[in-house]
Amino acid sequence: MGVSIESYRSAIGMHDCFVKTKENKLLLCLLKLVRDLFKYFGPILLMLFINMPYLYCVLLLILLQCGDIEVNPGPPPPQLTKLCHINARSLLAGANPELHLDSQDTLLDDIYETLVFDHSFDIIGIGETWLKPTTVIETLNMTGYHTPLVKSRFDRGGGVMLYVRSEFVVERRLDLEVDDIELLWAEVKIGKQKILVGIGYRSPGMSAAQVDDFLNSFAQSYEHTLNEQSDAIIIMGDFNDRCKHWDDGHTDSELGLKFYSYLKDSNLYQLINEPTRLNSLLDLLITDSPGFIEDFGTLSQIGDIDHRIIHGTLRIHNPLPAKLHRTVLHYNKADWDKINRDLSNAPWDLAFTLFTDTNDIL
Repeated sequence: MGVSIESYRSAIGMHDCFVKTKENKLLLCLLKLVRDLFKYFGPILLMLFINMPYLYCVLLLILLQCGDIEVNPGPPPPQLTKLCHINARSLLAGANPELHLDSQDTLLDDIYETLVFDHSFDIIGIGETWLKPTTVIETLNMTGYHTPLVKSRFDRGGGVMLYVRSEFVVERRLDLEVDDIELLWAEVKIGKQKILVGIGYRSPGMSAAQVDDFLNSFAQSYEHTLNEQSDAIIIMGDFNDRCKHWDDGHTDSELGLKFYSYLKDSNLYQLINEPTRLNSLLDLLITDSPGFIEDFGTLSQIGDIDHRIIHGTLRIHNPLPAKLHRTVLHYNKADWDKINRDLSNAPWDLAFTLFTDTNDIL
């Protein structure tokens, strides 16, 4: 029996109304649920949103209090190159020559602790080392530095030494040195820049003729450096040019104004202008490029040494540490079935019988 079009339309309309009625009830239930949730949890959510910056700061402080969270992870920013000089007045004073230096506390240990640990100097000059002919230079090595360069006369009051950080390239320049004076020269490469570093010492009590010989030898040695293509020339040392201030009359110095005038005429600049031993300026920092050095001056003496440390900072960034290469295993690509079979078939009883170390057993 057929159905009239009116009956069909009526049936369709009723079904449509029924579906819509069910959808409307579901939507109302959801809206009611949201309203109830906001009623109970809305103030809490609102407070969290308002106080989010404060919560972030509290969490950050808690992390920092742990003490093992790096604030700025990654390689350290490049540091400027720092250099210094100290007059040791016997580097190995009190050391027993019958014992190895590593088993004794010497002035070198105090120098290392102060200049390396406390101040992180990259280039360290030492005057009046007073080394003996029997001294093995390799026993004077400091961790993180090249084997020191040494120029010694093996006599009381003499000897100069230079330490350069191992990340730098250093070469002794014997061709720039003159035998008559204690002035050691080294070429130091820091990245793409090259500097010439001289470490010198002049004994006091010279006669007028000896003073002239010293000045002539110093001039001869310095003139050798003028043919080099370097970014800067730096000379550090105790030259016993006794004065109160560098620009005074040098009336108490046996050099008078001769050394002062030579440096000035050669366009060399002496940067230290305060006493380095008692009330006298003895230890000098000389350069042909004063704009290349910043933050120079003196630091307190070390232990019983009566000379202050002279220092300066070069406008050169230290090279970044070498990249660390490490092997990372892809465990997701391992053949675990084969590994388990090998472990099951391994002669563990024999291994534990023959070896006691875990690494040897494995």
